[in-house]
Amino acid sequence: MPFFVCGTLSLLLLLEQALRPSRALRVLTLLMFAATLLYLGHSVFFCHETALIPLTDTLYNTCNPLVFPLYYIYVEQLTSLRVSLWRVVLLVCPSLLCGMAVGVVYLLMSPLEIARFIDGFLYHAVASGEGLYRLQAVLHLCVKVLFGLEIIPILILGFRRINGYDRLLEQNYSSPDSLRLTWVKLMLVIFTGTSVISLVSGLIGRQHFADDTSMLAIPSVLYSLLLFAIAFIGLKQKGLEELMAEEAKNQAPLPSAYKEPTAAEPTATEEAATGPIGAEPTATEEAATEPAASPAKSPATPMTLRERIEKVMVSEQLFLNPELKLVDLVKLLNTNRNYVYKAMNVDMKMSFSEYVNRLRVDYAEQLIASHPELPLQEVAIRSGFASTPSFYRNFKAFKGHSPKERT
Repeated sequence: MPFFVCGTLSLLLLLEQALRPSRALRVLTLLMFAATLLYLGHSVFFCHETALIPLTDTLYNTCNPLVFPLYYIYVEQLTSLRVSLWRVVLLVCPSLLCGMAVGVVYLLMSPLEIARFIDGFLYHAVASGEGLYRLQAVLHLCVKVLFGLEIIPILILGFRRINGYDRLLEQNYSSPDSLRLTWVKLMLVIFTGTSVISLVSGLIGRQHFADDTSMLAIPSVLYSLLLFAIAFIGLKQKGLEELMAEEAKNQAPLPSAYKEPTAAEPTATEEAATGPIGAEPTATEEAATEPAASPAKSPATPMTLRERIEKVMVSEQLFLNPELKLVDLVKLLNTNRNYVYKAMNVDMKMSFSEYVNRLRVDYAEQLIASHPELPLQEVAIRSGFASTPSFYRNFKAFKGHSPKERT
């Protein structure tokens, strides 16, 4: 069952890439293909197709420790625009090397040695042997150790990546809940749990299930459901690459990095107004002074960027737009994203999402006081919240009590 599920999902993901190309989807497709080969090895083993085992066992020992690192690389592709090549190599090379070693030893073994190894080690867990038999047994044990060693580090690194991405969303979107990687994080936890179970089963030995495959029904269904859920969520999930593409499509093309205009260059405010999501300000930008309002509109004492932000947000009630993004504010102020980052995070000491939702909660509180007959769902919509749960959560966080506790 997992073999057919993963094979079908691999084909569906390939088709999806034709409509929606992305690096994250490519990695997810590779993950499903690796899982397909892994469960092909399981299928051949439990069906006692011993003639195919040298090939499928090599694939199994390659893909079994590779699937979990591939899921982390998928998470990394979702949460970053630049993925370190050396880290990818570091994650996949141990599995590939183990698989290659297993395959080479199979090629060096005689047909008789292969038959003895398959019957003795794979089906009856007899590790005692000499020469290539013993070497192959050691390699199979190394694969299990590698699989166990990678579980906890990848779980920790995956959580760090996802939490960092969520913080990035809060800096750029007023309603980031629908864009969070909540389900991807949940799948990472479940994936970790099933990997631990798989590790324990591997240490016990597949041979205990070889003569009674009915015992495989429950884990087969569970693994199939898990892999289906991962692929289904992946088809729906947007990563940083796709969010950037949407910004570029809806507005002026985003530069790869903000460039401070020199004296010899025209001030291209439309091009400099929006740097890429998550771009860190350079040392030049950190040291630069804030851009002042245009002379035609400036009062006697020019307002600081913080004051301009507060004025435009309140006077034009931008916070009532549930799809408000930082780039919208940047464009309206005719400034640079990094300046707004600094004004919010350093001067105001809050993220863009927190600032906007504080304004929404204050507005909702006034709306509740002036119109107590309004249902809270209506209050949430009128206040700019994208969903009622988001309204309840933010109201409780900023006011210390539920909006149901009307004053």
